[in-house]
Amino acid sequence: MKHARKIIFAISMAVVFAIAVAAQSNDANFPTQLRSNSVSGVIKPRAIGDSRLTTYYYAFNGDQGDIFVSVITKNFDGDIDVFAVGGMRQLTKLVIYSDGNLNETGRLIYLRKPEKLLLRVQGRTPGDDVATFQVKFGGSFLASTDADSESAPTVAVVPEKKVEPDVVAANKGVEEDLPTGTTDTKPEPKPKADSAKVKTPTLEKVVPEKKVQVKAQPKPATPKTTTAKKPTVVKSKVTEKPAPDPLAKYSLVILFKDGKKVDKPMTDVERVTVEGVNLVVILKSGVIATYSLLTVEKFTIN
Repeated sequence: MKHARKIIFAISMAVVFAIAVAAQSNDANFPTQLRSNSVSGVIKPRAIGDSRLTTYYYAFNGDQGDIFVSVITKNFDGDIDVFAVGGMRQLTKLVIYSDGNLNETGRLIYLRKPEKLLLRVQGRTPGDDVATFQVKFGGSFLASTDADSESAPTVAVVPEKKVEPDVVAANKGVEEDLPTGTTDTKPEPKPKADSAKVKTPTLEKVVPEKKVQVKAQPKPATPKTTTAKKPTVVKSKVTEKPAPDPLAKYSLVILFKDGKKVDKPMTDVERVTVEGVNLVVILKSGVIATYSLLTVEKFTIN
């Protein structure tokens, strides 16, 4: 079953490379919008001595809960990361090294609230053959509903208006006709004041007013008022119940081909990953359990 899936992936990558590949965005501000839970692509080899990496960005959404990320690559050296768009917070990172065969791995991401997410595929091919990758999502994955923004907006350049040479020559002739150091207008002289019409101010005697003393009448005494004391109210402390853990109703179930079964509540599980041919389960207590995929029939989260 595993070999058949690898063969199907290799055929699908060859068909995608031979026919056409959807436009890939290499700008984080204008990522490719994911309309489905699967994306695949091809990275072409660069010239000898060119050590630059090829980077693609994809935008999608996630609801509250677990998102399963499954990655299949070939001839791919690089990283595959998932970020939360708010603050560009990194949620998971997969470091992949090519070994000539198909590499399959995965990650589990838990979201406490709905988020806008960004997938970054960054890498190169180690040789002259193309590198291929395929990323699939499951669980609380949501397709992007934003409008496509494959490329950055362009700014149109408005050409400057040219001045006709005849107009310049005409203006130049007018400037030459004017004499230097002269102005066309002269300031008007200010009118002189008529000395005969100016009147001198006269001084008048100021008689001081007599001050009348008024006896202040005593203010009536204000009656004292007694205010009633407000009754004290004793507030009873209400203990708030802690919010239930959303993972309490889920369990990790691993079924083996020999009939054995492992059942762990998700509240005790820190991470579940697939590394090569091994299934790695990391518990919050620090215990790490490794199971060979050759002995595993299936594993689910119910």
